[in-house]
Amino acid sequence: MEYSEKKVVSTDGLPLFLRIWQPKQKPLAVINMVHGLGEHGGRYDHWAKRFTQENMAFVAIDYRGHGLAEGKRGHAAFYGLLLDDIKVLLEETSQLFPEIPAILYGHSLGGNLVLSYISQRRHSLNGLIVTSPWLRLTSEPPVWQTAVARILLPVFPGMTIPNGLNPNDLSHYPEVAKAYTSDPLVHNKISLRLYFDTQKAGHLILQKGIPVNIPVLIAHGSADPITSPRASQELTTHCSKNVTFRLFKDMFHELHNEPCAPELFILIKNWIMETCLANTDYPSGHGYF
Repeated sequence: MEYSEKKVVSTDGLPLFLRIWQPKQKPLAVINMVHGLGEHGGRYDHWAKRFTQENMAFVAIDYRGHGLAEGKRGHAAFYGLLLDDIKVLLEETSQLFPEIPAILYGHSLGGNLVLSYISQRRHSLNGLIVTSPWLRLTSEPPVWQTAVARILLPVFPGMTIPNGLNPNDLSHYPEVAKAYTSDPLVHNKISLRLYFDTQKAGHLILQKGIPVNIPVLIAHGSADPITSPRASQELTTHCSKNVTFRLFKDMFHELHNEPCAPELFILIKNWIMETCLANTDYPSGHGYF
C-alpha cells in the first residue's frame, strides 16, 4: 500500500486537500470518500486500508471549511460550492486512476452531498455508497432556535454556531469519542447557511428520490442519535432495484467505527464486486437536470 497527499484547488480557487491510499497493483476500483460535518478524510485511514487490501484505491477529500482545506470552519457560501469540491475530487481521481471504475462514497453530511451530486451533476460513476446520510436529524433543534436562526440568516449567513454533536453518539467504542475530541483537525462549527442549505437539500432528496442511472448502497444504524435512520428507510422504500438498503440493528452514527464495521465492509466489498464492477446496464449519469 502506498499513501500520498495532494493539494488541489476548487472551482472558485479555494485550496482543498486529498489523501490517497493505493494498492501496489492496478486497482480494481477507486473509492472517492466525502466525509461528514466537522471531521476530515484522515479519520478514514483505517477504513481506507481495508479497501487497499482488496486491491481498491481510496481517495478522501477535505472539502472547504474542514480538515486541511481552507475556508471558514463549517461554512460554505452556498451549497453548490460543496458539490463543486466533489467535482474536483472526481476529476483528480480520474486523472490519477484513468479508466478505473469510480465509486463515490459519502458519510453523514457527505451522504447528503453525494446524493445531491448524482441528482444535479453529470457524472460517469459506477456506484454510490451512502452511510448515515443527513436527510433529517434524529432530533431537530428547538422550534424557537430555528426561528431565531432564520431571522439571522439573511444578515449573517456565515455566522457559525456549535453543531451540537455529542462525540459519544458516534460509536459504542469510547476510544472513538476520545480520538474525535482530541483531534486538532476536528471542529464543532456549522454556519447558518450550511445548516439551512443542508436541511433543504435533505428535504429535496426525500421528495425527489434517487436517480435510476446508478447503483446505490445505503446503510444506517437503527440507533443513530445524530441522523435519522427512518429518513433513510423512507428514501429507499419506493426505490427501484438499483438501490440496496441495509439497517444495522442498534448501531450508532459511524458504522465504520462500530462493532458492525467488519460486516459493513464485507457488504460494501461484495456489492462493489457484484453490482458495480459486473454491471454494464447503467449508462453514464446525467442527474435530473
